[in-house]
Amino acid sequence: MDSSHIMQAIFNKYGDITKACTLQSELFKTLCLEGICKVVQKLYDTHLADMKFDDVKGFYSILRDAESLNFDVKWLHQRLDEIVKVMTSKDELKKLEDELRESKVKAEEISNALELKTIEQAKLEHDIEKLEEQNVIENLKIEELNAQIDNIKSTCLSFKQVTPGLL
Repeated sequence: MDSSHIMQAIFNKYGDITKACTLQSELFKTLCLEGICKVVQKLYDTHLADMKFDDVKGFYSILRDAESLNFDVKWLHQRLDEIVKVMTSKDELKKLEDELRESKVKAEEISNALELKTIEQAKLEHDIEKLEEQNVIENLKIEELNAQIDNIKSTCLSFKQVTPGLL
């Protein structure tokens, strides 16, 4: 789309954006309009993903000049504000997506570590049960051995001498 078509489209949609302009010279009005048309053309030609903040800064500079001459370019200023907001949101979205990806990796690592610890805990609990069973068995054995020892001691005490009660 060439400048004349863009200029005509602007006038059709927004009316005479130069009506409050402080410039007297039609030549300078036309030069300023061409600058505005170049901004519009660049916006049409550039995909948002390819838009650079430096380009947008340049567009704002052109608009500030046009606004200082009372060109009615609020509509274009609003569009640039929306573009900046989307570009900023895209940057924020990328940061959040990167952070989400990192958190997912970390959560997976934690989940794996937790699973290993749970397996270790189950093994420890099993080992503890076995040791408790062995402890019970050994304590029963100790009681049985103490009973046998006490029985033998008692028998031995009743026979202080070998001969008493023999004859």
